[in-house]
Amino acid sequence: MTRLVVAAAVAVSLVSVAAVASMMAAPAPAPISLGALYIEGDLSPVVSGSIDLDQVTKEVERHLPDLADCYSKQLRDTPELEGEVLIHFAIDTEGDFMHACITRDTVEDSAVRACVNELVAAGDYPPANGQPVDVTVPFNFTPQG
Repeated sequence: MTRLVVAAAVAVSLVSVAAVASMMAAPAPAPISLGALYIEGDLSPVVSGSIDLDQVTKEVERHLPDLADCYSKQLRDTPELEGEVLIHFAIDTEGDFMHACITRDTVEDSAVRACVNELVAAGDYPPANGQPVDVTVPFNFTPQG
């Protein structure tokens, strides 16, 4: 049994561990670090929306084991797979996911991109206050060997 450590670097450092069992020899554990989430606000005098980023962070972290599994599967075929995926996504005033856009991808793996998109789309987010907000999440993928 291989242990997979998924670290989230947010306001408070948290570590989630997911057990990854496989009959075949798997690559060494693959940590995925989550950079600090932030909101890109409207720079005009209009008050932009706000949201509880702690709750958004917890929701993203709740899905990190699934993302770690996805990344581990891709590492079996491409052991040197690493990099960053930066995704922007919108949450409306009901807490519903609206849309997402990956703006940086140095991992360059379609399956990992799909998993990142699925992670943010599957979230159960708190409602934004006032108007929808854009949240930016950097995911850093690094194999250990």
